Amino acid sequence: MKPHYRRNMLHKTLIQAAVAITVLGISAMGIIASAETTTTSTGQYSIVDTNQSLCYNSTSGSSTTCSGAGYDADYSGNTPSYTAGTNTVTDNITGLMWTQSSDIDGSGTVDYSDKKYQSDAISYCSNLTFGGYSDWRLPSIKESYSLILFTGKDASGFSGSDTSVLTPFIDSSFDWAFGDTTSAAGIAAGDRIIDAQYASSTSYVSTTMNGNATMFGVNFVDGRIKGYPSSLKKFYVRCVRGNTSYGLNNFTDNNDETISDSATNLMWQKNDTSSTDWDNAVSICEAAITANYTDWKLPNAKELQSIVDYSRSPDTSSNAAINSVFNSTSFTNEQGVTDWGYYWTSTTHADGGSSGTEDSGKNAVYVSFGRALGYFQSSVMDVHGAGAQRSNGKVDISTGNSSLNLGNGTFYYKGPQGDILRLNNYVRCVRQNSSTSTAPSAPTNYSATASGSSVATSWTAATGASGYKVYYGTTSGTYLNASTGVDLGNRTSYTFSNIPAGTYYLALKAYGSSGTLSDYSSEVTVTVSGTTLSAPTNYTATVSGSSVATSWTAVAGASGYKVYYGTTSGSYLNASTGANLGNRTSFTFNSVPAGTYYVALKAYDSSGNLSSYSNEVTVTVP
Repeated sequence: MKPHYRRNMLHKTLIQAAVAITVLGISAMGIIASAETTTTSTGQYSIVDTNQSLCYNSTSGSSTTCSGAGYDADYSGNTPSYTAGTNTVTDNITGLMWTQSSDIDGSGTVDYSDKKYQSDAISYCSNLTFGGYSDWRLPSIKESYSLILFTGKDASGFSGSDTSVLTPFIDSSFDWAFGDTTSAAGIAAGDRIIDAQYASSTSYVSTTMNGNATMFGVNFVDGRIKGYPSSLKKFYVRCVRGNTSYGLNNFTDNNDETISDSATNLMWQKNDTSSTDWDNAVSICEAAITANYTDWKLPNAKELQSIVDYSRSPDTSSNAAINSVFNSTSFTNEQGVTDWGYYWTSTTHADGGSSGTEDSGKNAVYVSFGRALGYFQSSVMDVHGAGAQRSNGKVDISTGNSSLNLGNGTFYYKGPQGDILRLNNYVRCVRQNSSTSTAPSAPTNYSATASGSSVATSWTAATGASGYKVYYGTTSGTYLNASTGVDLGNRTSYTFSNIPAGTYYLALKAYGSSGTLSDYSSEVTVTVSGTTLSAPTNYTATVSGSSVATSWTAVAGASGYKVYYGTTSGSYLNASTGANLGNRTSFTFNSVPAGTYYVALKAYDSSGNLSSYSNEVTVTVP
C-alpha cells in the first residue's frame, strides 16, 4: 500500500465517522455562475461552520478553556452534516452533492495518476455521468472551500513518513490523499506529502510568480487556499453538483456604515480597521458598536472568505479583491507598491509540528484581499494571489522566521514561497443579520407522488416568498435537516430522483428576501418502492501474500457492489456505509495488513437500493 494514500480499499471505511442513511438526493438549481459572475439578485446559500471547538493561548499555543473572548470556538454556526450516497456525499448544510472519492481512474488508490491540469479537470467534471446525474461541474473556489474544516492540523512542518498520524482539514465522509511521494510519476513531478491541492474552476484574474496563469486551489492537508500555476501543475479532482448560486453575494449598502449580504444573511462593516496583532483584532470587533449594534465579532475563516470577489485584484481593478460597495484601506507594501491588506479571522490554524500530532495554536488564519506576497527567487512578488487564505503568528512573527529589508522596512517571511508575514493585519467585523422583515406565508397544497425511485412534488406559491426549503425525515414531525433545510430556489415544483426505498415525511418552508422563514407547510408522506435486488452469489476470496483477490457472480439489475468487512463473523466494521467497488465482478485488495477478516458483498442499483448480504468469506492474511 502506498504510504501517501489515506487507506487501502479493504480498510477505507475503518476510520470513517458514522454518517446518516441516504435519505434524499436533492439539490437546488439556479443560475450557472461564469468565472466573472460574483453577485446574484435571488440566490442564497448557507456557510458551513469551521467546526473549530478549541480555544488557544496566543503566546504559548496551548489549548485553553473558551471564555467568550471572541475566538472562533466561542461562537457556533451551521454544524457540518453529511449524508453518504452511492459513492457520493451530500452536504446537508449547503445542499451541494459531491463525488466521494478522488480515485478518478478507478485503480483503488488515489495517487498522481488521478491528478489533472485545471483545464482537463473542468472537462472531466462537465462530461461526467455518475450516480444517476450528468450535471456535475468542477467546483468554484468558494464551493471547494465550503468543505474545509479547521479541526485539522497543518502538516507543512511534518518530518515523518507515517502519514496516518496526520489530521486533515476535511470530514471523513470523503476520501483524500497526500502528495504522491512513491510512484514514479509522483516522484518525477516532485510531489511532497503536502502536495494535495484540489482543482477549482476559479482562475486568478491577475498572475502569480511573475507572469504565471493561476488557479486557486484548496489544500486539505495544510488548510490553505493558494494560487497555483494552472498549466504547470496537476491537481486532485472532486466534482460537485447542485446550487449553482453558491458563493454569489447579494450586497446592500444600508447607509449606516454597514453592508448586508442577503445571500448569507450576514452584515458587515463597510469600513475596515487596522490592528496591532490578532488579539487586538479580536478585541476590536468584540467592542465594536457600528450602527448601534453590539453583537459584532471577528469573522471566522469561512465567513470572511465568503466576501472575496475573485473577479477583482490590485493589478486588474486597482483595488482590493472585494466588491466596490466596501471601503478598503490601501498602503505601500514590502515591494514598494500600492497594495491592499491581509485581514484577520477568528480561526486558529493549528500546527501539527514535525511529529504531525502537536496541536499548537500560535497561528491564526488570514485572508488576503490584496496581493499574497512572498519573498521568492530573491524578489518580493505576488506568489499566491489576492483571495488566498494563509496564516501567520497571532502575536509573534519574528521567532523562527527569516527577515529582510529591501528599503521599505523590515519584513518577515517563511515557507517554500517565502510567505510574507504581518501582525498588523486589517479587520472587518461581521454580525448575523437578524432581520425584522415579515415572514412569508406558509406554502399550501403541498403534494408528493412517487414513481419508481423518483418523487414529484408541487405546491402553491406563498405570499412574500423568494424561495423554498424542503425538510425531510423518516419519522412524522421529526426532520433530519430541521436546522437548515435544503434550498430548492424560487419554484413551485421539484422532482427528486434516485431515492432509496422507504417511507419519508416531507414539509416545506418559504423564505423571504432577507432569509426570514415561514411556518411549515402541511406534511406529506411518500413511500418509495425502489428495486429489489438479489444478493451476490459465489463470493470467493484467495490470499496471495498481502493481496486478496475476490470474485462473484453478477446480479441482474445491479449497478455496482459494496464490500463489508469485520474481524468478527457477521459483524462488519463498515456496516453503515460499505466500500464501493463499482460495477465489476472481481476486485483485488492490495497491501492488506496481517489478520483474519470476514467479508461479504451487497449489490446496489441505479437508485442506491441495496440487496441483502452475499455469502460471507473468511480471509486470513499472513
